[in-house]
Amino acid sequence: MSEKKKKLTGLLILEIILILLLLVTIQYEKYLLTAVVAFKLLFVSFRYYHLRRLLESFSNFRNFKHQPDEGSFEGQAPELFLNNKQKTGVLLLHGFSSTPREFKPLTDQLREKSIPYYAPILTGFGLDDTHLLSVIRAQDWMRDAVNAFDLLSADCDEVCIVGNSMGALLACHIASKRFVPKLILTAPYLLSKKKHELGRKLLIGSPIGWLIRMFNPYVKKSGKSKAQTNLHDPEPRFVYDVVPVRSIEAMWRLQDRVQYEKVRAGDSLVITGQNDNTVENERVFPLLDKIGLDYQKMELPETGHLIFRGPEAFNAVKKILEFLEKE
Repeated sequence: MSEKKKKLTGLLILEIILILLLLVTIQYEKYLLTAVVAFKLLFVSFRYYHLRRLLESFSNFRNFKHQPDEGSFEGQAPELFLNNKQKTGVLLLHGFSSTPREFKPLTDQLREKSIPYYAPILTGFGLDDTHLLSVIRAQDWMRDAVNAFDLLSADCDEVCIVGNSMGALLACHIASKRFVPKLILTAPYLLSKKKHELGRKLLIGSPIGWLIRMFNPYVKKSGKSKAQTNLHDPEPRFVYDVVPVRSIEAMWRLQDRVQYEKVRAGDSLVITGQNDNTVENERVFPLLDKIGLDYQKMELPETGHLIFRGPEAFNAVKKILEFLEKE
């Protein structure tokens, strides 16, 4: 809501400037320019009026506790009640532009061992269009993750988390809000790559960010086609290769919003691929050490970013199951 207040103030200032400009054009009898300014003033005034109405309606929420990280209010979340609670459940958080299907090698084993799990699909992904990703915010994914954890907690005494890529980022966010007995991070995309730092600064922290979004609304992800199959991966992987730049911005903002210093976890496991071209492992591990996270480490020598695909996926799944079942 604070962002909308800033926008409202900006529209008010612009409205005042346009009124002054309108008076000047009338005084100097520049009537064509007067018509253009008047039209722009009318447009800005309408936007100001409707945004003000929206903010006034938000005043009805003053009696509710605001949760700015998730962009929601306390108590306004999905609910689940079941009579027979399970001892342990596993929350699976998928990566950027993917779906829960990427966990299939793991979920097959969880089903076989009768271990309850919940794999929500994050807002904007798995659809036949990217329209939601064009307006997505970091808070939307943070809300998805926390709500999923709380929902599974209603059915389980303990909830462990497996977060893959951006899902690892969301897993850390949950662990900063709730105690997580077992936290498993696979190919954790906790920091952007060094070569993306300039683009990140221009998109998020500069006055020309709006210009970038206007002239470059979509970006193509680097790397090979994610839908291809091979001997080890006979099933194609559902993933967007081209995404709205807004979604990239939201992911980078998510990295800034996670409060790593507040992460609370019983035991932690970090699995990485030594050939990962998306995550810079040499930067991630120092971050985890800096926040004091006590973790086990497993590095897969022949694996890239896709931990659950390829010849070493079985090894990763086996390690995760052993970690989950360890008392």
